[in-house]
Amino acid sequence: MRKTILKSSLLIGLTLLGISSLTNNANADKKQTKNKALQEIADDHKSDAGRYFIQDYKTNTSDNLTPDNNASIDLLSQMNKLWQPGSDWNNGTRLNTKILDENINLSDKIAKERTKSQEDAAWLDDKNDMDYSVQEGLGNLTDYFRKQANITGGYTSVPSDAENKDYDTNWDKQEVTGDPNSTLGSVVKLADTLKDGNYSSSSSSKKYFKYPRPFRWDGTSVTNAQDNGVIIPTLKLSAKADPVNDYGFPSGHTNSSYLTAYALAYAYPQKFQQLLTRASEVGNNRIVAGRHSPLDVIGGRVLGTALAASILNDPANKQLKEDAYKQAQSVLKSSEADDNDYGVGNQKENAQKYNYRLTYGFSKIANSKQIYRVPKGAEVLLETRLPYLTDAQRRAVLATTELPTGYPILDDGEGWGRLNLYNAANGYGQLVSKTTVSMNAKKGGYNAKDTWSNDITGVGKLIKDGTGSLTLSGKNTFQGGVAINGGELNAANASALGSGNVINNSGALTLSSKQVTVKGSYQQLDKGTTVVAKKGRLIVKKGATLGGTLKLNGGEFKNGDKIMSYASHKGKFKKVTGLSKGLHIVYNNHDISIARK
Repeated sequence: MRKTILKSSLLIGLTLLGISSLTNNANADKKQTKNKALQEIADDHKSDAGRYFIQDYKTNTSDNLTPDNNASIDLLSQMNKLWQPGSDWNNGTRLNTKILDENINLSDKIAKERTKSQEDAAWLDDKNDMDYSVQEGLGNLTDYFRKQANITGGYTSVPSDAENKDYDTNWDKQEVTGDPNSTLGSVVKLADTLKDGNYSSSSSSKKYFKYPRPFRWDGTSVTNAQDNGVIIPTLKLSAKADPVNDYGFPSGHTNSSYLTAYALAYAYPQKFQQLLTRASEVGNNRIVAGRHSPLDVIGGRVLGTALAASILNDPANKQLKEDAYKQAQSVLKSSEADDNDYGVGNQKENAQKYNYRLTYGFSKIANSKQIYRVPKGAEVLLETRLPYLTDAQRRAVLATTELPTGYPILDDGEGWGRLNLYNAANGYGQLVSKTTVSMNAKKGGYNAKDTWSNDITGVGKLIKDGTGSLTLSGKNTFQGGVAINGGELNAANASALGSGNVINNSGALTLSSKQVTVKGSYQQLDKGTTVVAKKGRLIVKKGATLGGTLKLNGGEFKNGDKIMSYASHKGKFKKVTGLSKGLHIVYNNHDISIARK
């Protein structure tokens, strides 16, 4: 355990942290009233210094080096619960030895277990500009993007002599970052504005916290530290010999990678989660490289998220972000290469990796408590990914998909650390009240068709309006029921419709799961349509009131198939389509079946 240079102090007691009276997540959630939950989501919470980050982000300059005068340092000041900065890199005070030891040990473990291919990936992310690395989150669109952005540079493999030669980085080279006068010029400019802006650096925070990089924890000079097995062999020559002003927290590469990812994700939200996954991979590769610790990487992500939201909210960038979105939709969406894939793994694997890297499994320093906390302006990060929602609704999505309290560094006063943008892209995590979703298919993109894949809880009701199509694919338990007033609601999971009543007034309820259950009653009026896909079946636990149209898709229904069951029923469908010739539906006491005429 490499911690000899750092002064120890007593581990902060749990009672000092004020957690003895906190209840657990589930109990606190049950006690909350609906109105209180709504108010918490609507409220803007200020930082510990009494500021809103998006309003004060321009204080992040080299002239401001305290939490009081620099919003970025204030944002990351939860680190002060773990570590008290000293006058230099080797005399800080360890306040929470448990967490800091976990940080050191995890860094050691990753360094010990890394593979050659992981080392090579870490070298590439070290030497290439963050724009170039994060672009790979576009998957099969990457090469097309680079061609349209006039990107011709970038390292694509590790040179054979990298252990003996310190190669230059590609940072800020136009042939790597992109041409602002290219077909994708506005997208390039947006990425540059976020990543390379005057207030986007992590340098001031590094200088304040003075937290050592992993390869300095032995307390030796960099020459000896190069041989301690932490830094990958191909990056040993890149390590600075002078430890002064070469600190670890927060990770600058991670900060820059998230700034780039949010810019590209704003312009092309079709790859939102893939781009964030790639940003998280860049951060993780800093640990693999031995250049940063997990706490450094977490701090870089939090900083990058807050800075991205601030810059996207800045009125000076309003036209640029609109131009970048329009441009990306025009140029990229027309490409046949867009397969909505990203090579680090499938969506489930990406989600697991991303969610793990939010906390790296650190022990909590406080018990969880369900307190909704969404920073002022954070909703802009979902502006193009969930365009059919209002700002207030996007805030609700962020609130109901955020991390619980208690993790090191993440409980800043505004809530930036707890945001989980990957999960937020999957829609609501909870319905705390009546929620109306109005989609406009004529606008195209996510306005026309989207999927919510979270397991949605809560007491609220979902009302589907407009002309677009919304798919629910999670194992949902929300209690308020469903009303379909327009467009399509696609139930792609047996419990997609929650646990309440369902009424179809004038839209289409499509059953794309083999079996879909309505745990309450089901009512369809004359303007409504129930669409049953291949061999599907709607199970209504209570009574069914039928009218409107029944549409059977797939052509696989045959004599004897049951397409609906219920405790009782009233009325009949006015129109039935999709049955093969010679078949009709029969209304029985507790089900509807298909029979020969």
